[in-house]
Amino acid sequence: MTILSIILITALAGLASMGIHGLIQRRVDHRKLRNHNDVAAAVYTNFGVLFSLILGILVGQGEERLGDLSSATVHEAAILMDLVNVAEAYNDKVGHAVHAAAVGYANAVIEQEWPLLAEHQGGRIKRAPLERLWRVSNAIDPAEPRGQALYDTTVSMLENLAEARYERISAANDDLSDLLRFVLWVGAAFTIAFLWFFGAENQRVQLMLTGIVTSMLSLVLILVLSMNSPLLGDLGARPEPFVKLLQDLSSPS
Repeated sequence: MTILSIILITALAGLASMGIHGLIQRRVDHRKLRNHNDVAAAVYTNFGVLFSLILGILVGQGEERLGDLSSATVHEAAILMDLVNVAEAYNDKVGHAVHAAAVGYANAVIEQEWPLLAEHQGGRIKRAPLERLWRVSNAIDPAEPRGQALYDTTVSMLENLAEARYERISAANDDLSDLLRFVLWVGAAFTIAFLWFFGAENQRVQLMLTGIVTSMLSLVLILVLSMNSPLLGDLGARPEPFVKLLQDLSSPS
């Protein structure tokens, strides 16, 4: 979701809420609504505090999820780069094979895995890029000088790479449950609907306040949903570590 679309959504939500509130004001005498302002204000305050706590918790969880995804991506790309560097200590044949496998791995993450994860289709991701690295590494002869130590290091790094890969996919697939989404939408609807049944002397100012609160609540909802879908929109994570990795691998050493 782009910044422009976010602005449009929040503006339309505010205008729609003001329109509904304006229709209610035409049909219901505001003096009758004012008689219930004290009770409505007390209920609205308690409800608002509860809903704010829920939103705050979800924002924190979304920020943590986005941080976990970014950290796992950086860690995975760093291990892959170290794996290429270690392979160069063998011989040219092994070095070139691991280099080519690492390039294929990074391209697969950027071009195939990232779009699938953005669409919450992580189950369709194939292990082929990782398995290719394992096949290349298994072909190494540890009997060569320094071979055993380098081979053990390579196997350990591949295990760490597989773990970082799993963490990235897991963090990207972690999403809000349908129940939480239902609570968010219903809670937001009730919070906005409460505003329509307060009575005020200056009805124009009240309409403006309704529009402002609705737009702000819409903005927070978009933030919560965007942060809990960490690969979507301008706020989403990008595979920049792998883009930088490809640049480093393609540049002459």
